[in-house]
Amino acid sequence: MKKRWMRRIAAVLGIASRGEVLGKLERMWPDPLERERAQKELDRYGLERHEGEVARVQLAVLKLSEGSLDLLAETIKAAKQDYRDVLMWAERDRQQYVHWREE
Repeated sequence: MKKRWMRRIAAVLGIASRGEVLGKLERMWPDPLERERAQKELDRYGLERHEGEVARVQLAVLKLSEGSLDLLAETIKAAKQDYRDVLMWAERDRQQYVHWREE
């Protein structure tokens, strides 16, 4: 009961966990070798002090990658420049993401 309540609060506050990231990785890349490559790429975000909200940004990156390792790498690069863009694209304005990719 307490865990369910905590998950609800986390969802309302936009708090993500590493477990959610790993679960989504497993669902998106069932092949262990591809999943390992995706995880290595994903884990490039969050190494620097200024890279905030690591799990939330990683979930946003996974959403935007649509299961493509190339898009994953491209979106990680964008997150390392300004993670707020990635959050906006994933949570609010996907059209801006499409426009950014086309540039």
